[in-house]
Amino acid sequence: MKSTLTCVVVLIVQGLYAQSMTVRKDSFNIYFSRGEYVKALQCSDKALAHYAKERDLVEHCRLLIRRAAVFEKLGAGERAMETLYRALAASEESDDAILRAYVFKEMGKLYGNRLDNQAAIKNYHQGLALVKHIPNDSLEDDLVQGLFKFYRFSNRDSLKYYMAKANKFMTAKRTHEGYAIAHNNSFVYYITVGDTAKARKYLDTSIFHARKSNWQKMLVATLNNQAAMYYKENKFAEAKTYYDELLSLIAHDTTSSDKGDYYYTYSGILAGLGRYKEAYSYAEKSIELQDDLYGEEVNSALRDMKTKYALKEKDEKQGRERLVYLIVIAVFVISLILLYFFYQNNKLKQTNKIALIERETQQNLLSATLDAREVERKEIAAVLHDNISALLSSAGLQLMAFSSAQGNTSEEISKTRNILKEAHDKVRDLSHELVPTLLAKFGLAYALEDMCEKYSTPNLSFQYSDNGKVARYPEDFETKIYFITSELLNNALKHSKATIAKLDVNVEDGLNISLEDNGQGFDITKPDGFGLTQIKARISSMQGKVNVASKVGQGTTIKIWVPL
Repeated sequence: MKSTLTCVVVLIVQGLYAQSMTVRKDSFNIYFSRGEYVKALQCSDKALAHYAKERDLVEHCRLLIRRAAVFEKLGAGERAMETLYRALAASEESDDAILRAYVFKEMGKLYGNRLDNQAAIKNYHQGLALVKHIPNDSLEDDLVQGLFKFYRFSNRDSLKYYMAKANKFMTAKRTHEGYAIAHNNSFVYYITVGDTAKARKYLDTSIFHARKSNWQKMLVATLNNQAAMYYKENKFAEAKTYYDELLSLIAHDTTSSDKGDYYYTYSGILAGLGRYKEAYSYAEKSIELQDDLYGEEVNSALRDMKTKYALKEKDEKQGRERLVYLIVIAVFVISLILLYFFYQNNKLKQTNKIALIERETQQNLLSATLDAREVERKEIAAVLHDNISALLSSAGLQLMAFSSAQGNTSEEISKTRNILKEAHDKVRDLSHELVPTLLAKFGLAYALEDMCEKYSTPNLSFQYSDNGKVARYPEDFETKIYFITSELLNNALKHSKATIAKLDVNVEDGLNISLEDNGQGFDITKPDGFGLTQIKARISSMQGKVNVASKVGQGTTIKIWVPL
C-alpha cells in the first residue's frame, strides 16, 4: 500500500513537472510574439537546464534555435551565432539530420543578414546535402530559396540553377502563393542578367498571382519591384500608379521600417513628376517615421534592460532574505539596513547607466547620420561634376559643331548655348559647394579663411586668424572640420545678432578652433539646439572636446579641441 502510494505521488510530480516545461515553452512563444525578448530568454533558462539534465537533445536543440532568434532581435549577432553553434553540437549528438539541416539554414540566414554571403552559401549547401535523401520538401525548398537569394551576388550560373530548382518546388504546390514566388524568382534572375523585357513579363505574372492569393506582403514586394523598374526608366507616372496601390495596402502599418523607405521612394517619384511640394511632404514623413521607429527601438531596449536589472535584484534580494532568516534578530536588523543602502546605491547606478546609454545612443545616431550625409555629399558632387557637368559641356560642344556645320548662327542656337553654359556653371558651383575645391587643393587653413570671407555680410564680419602651423591632414579629417566650422558660422549668422565674429585656428597639442562673437549670447543651462548638438556629437566621435561659454547680452565663445 505504502509503495503504491509512493509511485502515485512520483507520477503526479513527474506529470506536473512535464506540464511546467510545456507552460515554459508556451510562455517563451508568447513573450517572443509580443516582442518581450528578455522575458522570453529568462523563461527558457530553466527549460534548457531541464533538457540538458534529461539528455533531451532534440528539444534542447530546438529551444537553442529559438533563443538564437531572440538574440538576433536584440541586436546581439555574436550571441545569436554562438547559440546556433551550440544547437549544431546538440543536433550532431542527437544524430537528427533534419534538425542539423534546420540549424544550417538558420546559420545561413544569420550570415546573410551580416552580409557574409559566402558563409551563408556554405551553410545552405551543408543543410541541403543533409536533406537530399530525406523527404522534407518544405525545408529543402527553404534551403534552395536561400541559395538562390545569395548566389545573386556572385555566380550567375548557380543563380540560374537554383532559380530553376526553387521554381520547381513552388509551381509543384499549384497555388497562387507558389506561382507568385516562382515568377518573382524569375524576375530577379532576368533583372540580374539584364534582360528587362523578360523580367517585366515574369513580374506582371507574379503580381497577378499575388493579387489572387490575397498575400499582402508578396503583393507589396512585387508592386515595389514594378514601380522601381518604371522609376529607373524615368516613367514616373506609371511608377506612381503602382506606388499608390502599394501605399494603400500598408496605410495602417505603423511598425514596419520599410514604410519609411517606401515614402522616400514615393517622394522621388513625385519629384520626377514635378510635384515638388508633395515630394517634400513625403520625404518629411519618411524621416519622421524612421525617427519614431528608432526611438521606439531605443525605448524598448531600455525597458528590457530595466526588466533584466529588476529581476536580477529580486533574485539577489530573495537569496539574502533566505540567509537572513537563519541569523539572530540583531544581525537581521543590521543586514536589513545594509540591504536598504545597497538597494539605493544600485538604483542610482542603474539610473546613471541608463542615462549614459541613452546619451551615447543619441550621439552615435547623430554621428552616423552626419557620416552618411558627408558620403552623400561626395557622391552627389561626383555625379554633378563627372556626369551632369560633362554632359552639359558635351551638349554645348555638339551644338557649336552643328552651328559651324550649318554655316550660320541663329538667335535660338545662341540662346540655347548660353542656357547650357549657365546650367554648366551652376552645376559646377553646386558641386564645389558640396565638396569645396579649395579644401581639396590647398588645405584647411585656406578653405576656412575663404569661408570667413564668403560668410561675411554687411551686418556681420567674420575675421580669420591662425598661428601658421595648420598643415595638410587626411581628407576625411579636413572635410569633417570644414563642415563643423561651417555649422558654427551658420549658427552665428542665424542666432547671434553679432557684428564681429573672430575665428582662430591654431595647432598646439592638437587642433584648436575658437569662434568668439560680440552678439546677444544665450543661456547655456537650457537644452542645446539641433546645430550645436550635431557639432558636439561629431567632435565626440573624433575623440575631441567642445566648450561653450556664453551669457545673455555678453556674446558667445565656442572652443573646440581635436587630437591630430
